[in-house]
Amino acid sequence: MTAAELNSALASVGMTLPIDAVDKLCAYANMLVEQNRTMNLIGPATESELATRHFLDSLAPLWTECSTRTKCSTWNILSDTRCDNSPALIDIGTGAGFPGMVLAIALPRLRVTLCDSLAKRTAFLSRVAETLDLQNVEVLTARAEELGHTGRRESFDFATARAVTATRALCELCLPLLRVGGTLLAYKTARAADEIAEASNAARKLGGALLEPFDYTLVDSHGKQAVMRLQPIRKTAHTPPTYPRPWGKIKSNPL
Repeated sequence: MTAAELNSALASVGMTLPIDAVDKLCAYANMLVEQNRTMNLIGPATESELATRHFLDSLAPLWTECSTRTKCSTWNILSDTRCDNSPALIDIGTGAGFPGMVLAIALPRLRVTLCDSLAKRTAFLSRVAETLDLQNVEVLTARAEELGHTGRRESFDFATARAVTATRALCELCLPLLRVGGTLLAYKTARAADEIAEASNAARKLGGALLEPFDYTLVDSHGKQAVMRLQPIRKTAHTPPTYPRPWGKIKSNPL
């Protein structure tokens, strides 16, 4: 991915990033492609679509224009000046680093924790953070359902999850990690509307509430469109101490 390709993708949604951020995102993209030769981080078919399919999607909370309505209640939620100067974000099931690593590079004021259960992935992400000198990035090899019963419980301002699991399960994995007033940003597709609606009861039990979603369209270099949905879930009350449950119970008996 070149700087020109990334800047073109950003311009398509009315967004720009500082030169330093663009350079670091391009370096990260090159490391991803290289690592992908020996480890399955992204589908080989999407390597040429990093800017439009992965990076732009990861940056959806920061877009400056809304394609589906004039303004959204959740618009620019990560860059809201009312937030703490250096809010803490945890990216659950980060995989190749989407969206957490991309957001960390774009917003250096964010303190980003990348969490994944696979040590091979976290080793790669640690190398990226070290190579790019990302002082605001922490990498954890851990399971979210276990992390929620440690000192990290209710310590984050934001949680993100992209292509991880169903929304009901995401609520149980992520809401215990958020402080009251924090926000879970679930990256979904517009086709997941029913799945998201089914999560309303789970969110309530865990001390959360679904907010207005933001639908947006990604267009790849071949003109193919995909309608995506960013679903914010606000933490409104403390999560009962029994949650999260072990993953087997979350999966077999979702809230």
